[in-house]
Amino acid sequence: MAGRSASDRTIARPGTVAREETDRPSAPEETDAGASARDEGAPTVVERTVYRNGDADDAVDLAIVYEIPESVSKLAFWIERPQVTVVATDGFDPSDVEGYTWQGAVDGPAFEWDGTGDRATVLLRQPVDATPATYGAGADDWALCLRPRTHTRWRYRGTEPRIDRAASVRGTGTAGEQFAFLGAYECEQRRVPPAAPIDDRSRLAGSGRSAEMVRLVVPTAATLAAGPDRVLDSLVAASTRLAVGGRNDVVTVFVAPTEGVTWAHRGLSLGPDARVNDAAPLAAPTNIWVHEYVHTRQDREAVTPATEWLLEATAEYYAVTQAFERGAIGFQEYRTVLERGVEGQPAGAVLADPTTWADDAQYRKGALVVAALDRRIRAATGGERTFQSVLSAWTAAAPGSFDAAAFADAVEAAGGPAARAAAVAYTQRPTAPSCWSGAAHAAAFDVSPADCGVESARAGEVALGDGGCDLARSD
Repeated sequence: MAGRSASDRTIARPGTVAREETDRPSAPEETDAGASARDEGAPTVVERTVYRNGDADDAVDLAIVYEIPESVSKLAFWIERPQVTVVATDGFDPSDVEGYTWQGAVDGPAFEWDGTGDRATVLLRQPVDATPATYGAGADDWALCLRPRTHTRWRYRGTEPRIDRAASVRGTGTAGEQFAFLGAYECEQRRVPPAAPIDDRSRLAGSGRSAEMVRLVVPTAATLAAGPDRVLDSLVAASTRLAVGGRNDVVTVFVAPTEGVTWAHRGLSLGPDARVNDAAPLAAPTNIWVHEYVHTRQDREAVTPATEWLLEATAEYYAVTQAFERGAIGFQEYRTVLERGVEGQPAGAVLADPTTWADDAQYRKGALVVAALDRRIRAATGGERTFQSVLSAWTAAAPGSFDAAAFADAVEAAGGPAARAAAVAYTQRPTAPSCWSGAAHAAAFDVSPADCGVESARAGEVALGDGGCDLARSD
């Protein structure tokens, strides 16, 4: 540790170089559960990243170890990020890896197995002194790092191998799939039971019914603004209530110490792991804990440039919605968050065209659009369906693409032609929905009028159309 420190999905074809799909910021760098089950008897290429205490200031030491099955005749890999220093190799030779076909340019340290033995290792040093910090930070007695992102290719004989990746810490510390913490810590965890397969009217509808273990790693150096029990309560509520993609077997949330450290982002999620700054409050209108948790449930593989906005929009929307529905904020604060989508530059952005995004349009206008479509779908179906039906279609599209047409189709399937027309207007044109009153919200959503600051929900408020309060607004 500093001061005393110590998708990568792979697909191969017989007789050819293995082709690896690019890994993603919010997804695990290993085969999905379905592929793992199909490949249960296949040879396995094992990649292990082992962090340990070293003697370099402002850096941590790590080893990337490959275990190579007999059927693999050649193997190479390169490290995309972060910047690392090569200390030593054993069984790997530095290489330009030109004999392999890669998706995009090789822009980092690259290595090729020398063909001897069934185990090969690269020893590396990873800096943790960047300011602001994205990939890692640390102090004299701790370090929190993002695991190096690797790209791997191989040639093989016989049955197509699969790849198995994991990380660990030698000494005091712990690792998830994407992050590793070195130093003293406490870990609390909760098991979220499987959700019952009930109808879409409930927030439990959709995918993600399997059990999930939620781990909260709290470094001794961290000072949580909210107690660990309250943070876990919030994360478990999100796991229970949301049908945003499938649940993971284990979600690990690392609390990032902030004393003496400047992080580039309040939170960051990759695969089933997330890190959130210790100063992040639970009662904020946009709950960063829930926002990052939602990212662990999303499937980035299916999105296209035209639907990329959904990643941040849904995380932002469900974070503010949970904050409101659990009583952390009132309806006016909830509405204020949504109104950011009709203020300034975000209102004129075309969500389906990322080149038009300005001032966090995908967060601000995106959250408003998801809210407006959720309301339309609920209104059209008497609350029998919600926007989570659209999320289920997104999840089901993988490993195919969920493009603009698929998004519009999913909205129509959930809420009818009028909802589809609104979805197209809000995402493919510089058009933004208007916000609605507390009475209208209580009429469409499963919340009491009192929670929305009104005495009663007027039935007429739920109807949407040319005279409704959800009229499109163009800038």
